[in-house]
Amino acid sequence: MNKPAFLLVPALALGAVLGAAPAQAQDEPGPAAVADLIDTRIAEILDEQRIPGAAATLIADGETVDARAYGDAVIEDGVEDGVPFATGTAFHTGSIAKLFTTAAALQLVEEGALDLDADVNDRLTGFAVPDTYPGEPITLRHLLTHTSGFEDRISGWAAWDAGEMPSLADFAAEQLPERLREPGTLVTYNNYDMVLAGVLIEAASGQPYADYVAEHVFAPLGMDGTRVVREEPATGVGAAEGYRYADGQVPTEGRLSPGTPAGPGGLTTAEDMGRFMTALLDGDPALGEGVAEQMTTRQFGIDEDMPGMGFSFQEFAGPGGGVWFKGGDVSGFHNALVVAPAQGVAFHVVFNGDGASAGATIHAAQELARDVLDALGALPGAAALEPGGAGDLDRYAGEYVSTRTTRSDFTEITRVFAPVTVEAVDGGLTTTGLSLDPEVREQQWVPVGDGRFQERDGGATIAFTADGVLLSSADPTVAYEPVPWYDGAGLHLAGLAFGALVLAAGFLALTLTAAVRLIRGRPRRPAWRIVNAWSSWLLGGVALAVLALLMAAVADANLLTQQVVTGSGVLTAALGLSVAAVGLTVVTAVVYAIAGLKRQWSPKAAVGQGLVVAGGAAFSAVLIALNLAAFLWRGPAARRPPGLMRVRSDSRALECRRWPGRS
Repeated sequence: MNKPAFLLVPALALGAVLGAAPAQAQDEPGPAAVADLIDTRIAEILDEQRIPGAAATLIADGETVDARAYGDAVIEDGVEDGVPFATGTAFHTGSIAKLFTTAAALQLVEEGALDLDADVNDRLTGFAVPDTYPGEPITLRHLLTHTSGFEDRISGWAAWDAGEMPSLADFAAEQLPERLREPGTLVTYNNYDMVLAGVLIEAASGQPYADYVAEHVFAPLGMDGTRVVREEPATGVGAAEGYRYADGQVPTEGRLSPGTPAGPGGLTTAEDMGRFMTALLDGDPALGEGVAEQMTTRQFGIDEDMPGMGFSFQEFAGPGGGVWFKGGDVSGFHNALVVAPAQGVAFHVVFNGDGASAGATIHAAQELARDVLDALGALPGAAALEPGGAGDLDRYAGEYVSTRTTRSDFTEITRVFAPVTVEAVDGGLTTTGLSLDPEVREQQWVPVGDGRFQERDGGATIAFTADGVLLSSADPTVAYEPVPWYDGAGLHLAGLAFGALVLAAGFLALTLTAAVRLIRGRPRRPAWRIVNAWSSWLLGGVALAVLALLMAAVADANLLTQQVVTGSGVLTAALGLSVAAVGLTVVTAVVYAIAGLKRQWSPKAAVGQGLVVAGGAAFSAVLIALNLAAFLWRGPAARRPPGLMRVRSDSRALECRRWPGRS
């Protein structure tokens, strides 16, 4: 598996630094040398990924803070050089803001105003979490470790005008997702957990969320440039703009939502991130007595030999490695933060662009953080595991789906085009779809114990639970559940392909037949056959339109990301026509049957129209199975019927995260 060339830069740059360093620094470069490494890497990433600017903050020895900025914060039309990124430039944090929410909640726990293990319903007013699993209530501890069991559903979260946003509590009530599993059983990252934690903070403190974190988290640490907003700040005046690359830099939309505790609307600076990370490293009581220690202590793990969760943080270097990671991604901004308290090391980097591929940018940021830790000796080496204990490898083979995959709206389609597969090969396993590196599709694994495997020529591990759930050390915030054969990606794609081909052929055949009959003046067909011809023709046309619109929507993955949360005419049309396709399939099948009962079919016509009905049934079955025909657009439910999306036309909109990846 070849890795992209830019991943080789850290090794080359570090080698040059070590060669020029004093003798006492040859085994472990100092902060200044690592800062040079950061400069080199960020320059490479900005160039290769086509990103306007970045900022980075490095802490070493628990006290050395080095904040630097690169490139442009804002690109101005007609101006060769834009507004430069500075260490005091505000940028969107994305889910890094979940750390602020977590700190605030733990402060209130320390004061006795909140209880980590009490039913959240004890504090909620105006709505309640359903008792889906009797005797298994959701608690604040579950929210802060992402073990609540809620579905991660964020479509339409940012489809709001700034002046029309509801309160946090109203938003939480409107957007309450389904409970898919018992709390405390699996880690499954979802954004609603932090929205609900924010509601608890408001209930316990009597203050709006933004006011509480400003007064009790930001102010005590001197984070004067950090704030939570519900409207887009003016760019060029202390704030960076986010961009996506599409034959040039295009400003992104979708960074604001009522659900601010989950990350929308959070802004900070490189300087303030230094203050926050220092507090985490030092266990600063200004953050709350014992808060930093709790956040960077393992709180949950389904397997003691696999990475688990602190409070909001995830383990970055295996269980017990003492290194903690948090990513933060919204449309046009990508953050990576790592802290290693025992070594007094922390690092944060942000890019204000998706680049040509947001996935590649996110991976580059995470790899940069890993290389910085490694260069400072803060990254433990991978455990050397002995091969053996394989057992029957065929029991692991099959297709898996991320527990984070939404199963109640149209975004479920992602699992069909990016399935995770496991295959038993040559005494080991081969997986696809597990790597966080977009350039690495396939990985090989050797057994190192019952249900446990280590990557061949690598340090990553995967494990299978007794229930057959797949865990990966690359991302402990999700798990992967086995997919039954009848719900697999292959069957869905086959049904979609068969239906599309048959309906397209029927559409063309009916069009040509109608033209020939019109030119030659042939006699009219029986009434029910005419109705069937029209419904079949419409069904074929609608099916082709659905496919064309879906292809247009996914053509730019970065744009699709923001469209999911802000809404778009293309997606709305695709979902609406999917409903129409299902309806036309039913009409066509009924009319076909009536025409048959009235003996209006010739043998040849009966076969041809029967294929159209079968194609429509296959096509519609897939649309229904993947929720494309449900027309469920989660948005401001109090202002419009569920599923009816308001299309945004203004140039600046709300909040977004990578779909279906991390937030």
